[in-house]
Amino acid sequence: MTFKDIAEARKVINMYTLANGYGLEQVKSDPTRLRYICQAGCRFVCHISRNTSGGGAEFRTLHSEHTCEPAYENHRVNAKTIAEYFKRGLQENPTIKVKEMRASLKAAFNVNVSESKCKRAKKLILENLEASFTDEYNKLVAYVNELKCSNPGSDVVVNLSKNALAEGKKRFLRMYICFHAMKMGFKSGLRPFIGLDGTFLKGKVKGHLLVAVGQDSANHFYPLAWAIVDKETKVTWKWFLTLLQMSLDLKMGEGITFISDMQKGLIDSISGVLPEAHHRYCVRHIEANWCKRWGYGEYKKYMWWAAWSTYEEDFQDQLKSMSQVDDDGKAAVEDLLRYPPTCWSRAFFDTTCKNQSIDNNLTESFNAWILQARQKPNIKMLEEIRIKVMNMLNDNEAEVMGWEGEYSPKTLNLYNQFMRIAQKCHVNGSADQGYEVTEGSDRYIVNLGAKKCTCRTWDLCGIPCPHAICALLYKKQDPLSEIHWFLSKEVYLQTYSHKLQPVRGEKFWKIEPSQKMDPPEFVRQADRPKVKRTREANESTNRQGQWSQSRKGRVMTCNNCGEAGHNARGCAKHSKGKQPMGGNSRRKQNKKQRTLVDEPVAEQPTSPAAGCLLTEDDFHLSAPQPSQNSQSNNFVFMPTLTVQQQLPTSNDPDFEIPNFEPEPDIAVRQKSISEATTRLQLRQQSIPIATRQIGFVGDSSGASQPSKLTFSAKGLTWLGKSAITGNQLNKQRLKKLNARKGSGKEQKG
Repeated sequence: MTFKDIAEARKVINMYTLANGYGLEQVKSDPTRLRYICQAGCRFVCHISRNTSGGGAEFRTLHSEHTCEPAYENHRVNAKTIAEYFKRGLQENPTIKVKEMRASLKAAFNVNVSESKCKRAKKLILENLEASFTDEYNKLVAYVNELKCSNPGSDVVVNLSKNALAEGKKRFLRMYICFHAMKMGFKSGLRPFIGLDGTFLKGKVKGHLLVAVGQDSANHFYPLAWAIVDKETKVTWKWFLTLLQMSLDLKMGEGITFISDMQKGLIDSISGVLPEAHHRYCVRHIEANWCKRWGYGEYKKYMWWAAWSTYEEDFQDQLKSMSQVDDDGKAAVEDLLRYPPTCWSRAFFDTTCKNQSIDNNLTESFNAWILQARQKPNIKMLEEIRIKVMNMLNDNEAEVMGWEGEYSPKTLNLYNQFMRIAQKCHVNGSADQGYEVTEGSDRYIVNLGAKKCTCRTWDLCGIPCPHAICALLYKKQDPLSEIHWFLSKEVYLQTYSHKLQPVRGEKFWKIEPSQKMDPPEFVRQADRPKVKRTREANESTNRQGQWSQSRKGRVMTCNNCGEAGHNARGCAKHSKGKQPMGGNSRRKQNKKQRTLVDEPVAEQPTSPAAGCLLTEDDFHLSAPQPSQNSQSNNFVFMPTLTVQQQLPTSNDPDFEIPNFEPEPDIAVRQKSISEATTRLQLRQQSIPIATRQIGFVGDSSGASQPSKLTFSAKGLTWLGKSAITGNQLNKQRLKKLNARKGSGKEQKG
């Protein structure tokens, strides 16, 4: 064996001692010679010297036999040797902890390494990794050219800093990627529904990743475009949306629906770049802000029910129920209406996109999907995202082969839930405008020609609602044939028929010295760099399975009276003379009384409209079971008897609505309620008389505005008097100036 120099030979010997576990003593070390013997005194001898004739270094003497036992304490395993061993692993995942490094060495080589050595080794790797972060920007132009060459028609844009160009330097600023396959998949049949979000990067060079994500007919997220920017501001969002508009040919946003959190820069950018697009706000984001003050009692429940309401009358019912919770209910409703209901309630959504989502979970799922990639340098991160998307397209296309029908399992599951509810609906008659269908105390109009219902559920999700199913069965038509084309197997296959093309490795890229650029300037924040997202106050309690030891978000519950909000020491009943019990007896007695703030309890709402629509992912809790002869999980529930023959009526003495309440012994329960279960619970034993008729509302896109709301948003006040914000005042000033300029031009004309 020969070596380049003595330093390389020393590194190889150290790795040899780590791999074999022998303790070697270095008796000679200079620029020309190395000599090692075994610490235990066995026959092992190794002598390496420089080769004067041919260059390099080579073995002069080697007796490789060992008669000693492996050394648990090995001094040849230094920080550089450990760094060489963990180099690739830490480059892939820089978040590996020191204790994990020590445990790995102990398990693989049975060697004891001090914590300080592992710390120095990790520091050496990260310092070298910082140089690789900087070197990534020198290869960026070559990487962009390779992407455009391998995937023709893709939009890949790199922007440089104008301030740096004025100084004669090239400095990276932003980068945008939208592959041709993703553009064609969106245009081939993907619903015009796009989620927008931004997430921070965790690498050495900080920044943000902006993403635009679609959703296919099986509710899988479909990445459309992503971009690396320095900050998440109005300027960067406007730049991203302008490029997205050109890539997807969105024009002015006609027929497109966006959903996002309520970032100020994003809201203004959408209205400026795509003024005709519909914009929804994520209800979870509204919940996180509104519940800072109104997160107790039943306020949150009615807030979600108001968001799930599909028509305005139901929306007003939920606000009225919220206002009657306690004395502060009216103030809670007024604060909630500060967020425009047209952006977060289904009652006012557009119906063009055939998607009734009220949360931005599709982009959150994508951000979690690329969590490990966000810790790597730019090119490595973009390559990992590209490879994951490439594999995702193939996997999702293969999934459709398991469908036994023309629609996805989730679509059929929701259809079956609607079919169960349809058995409690009744058709009163038909006219030119359609069929009048009664459910509970409300009467709905179904127009089969226009494929609309006044409950707007059919319009929103593209699946016939219970009232439409009842009318179609009355007309002896198959309701399954009326599911929208967006949810069919044909569209799904068209969407995933476009694939990403392979990209060659780095050694095939044409890297030139003129393409060199500097990394973006690092702006040091006032606090410690952020590596984890901000969690909600009660999120650790809701996800007890992942961090069960955390007590953050729990509500203090009194062991004396069982009420929430105080402990036994501050209990009013205790102060009156009743001593709190101690130990296990106290816990056993109050076991069924202790609850969590977000623990859902199946309650009987006060009105039939109170149990309205939940998210599609929650409908699996009470799906109808297939028959014994059915071999498929994607069955379709089709009635063969009349409603009176299938379900017992009020005259049946054995008729009893099943109790769907969860067991009280479960400490943490899922925040999910089945729509069919909730609404079937509301059915009384006698058929009520329909007293309220729901009419058609909305424009050509299906969107509508609230009218005749009982409550209104409370305006901004200062010292008890009405006030406005500085931003609103500036907008009024600009509006007046524009009006004056316009009037001046008219006079001159």
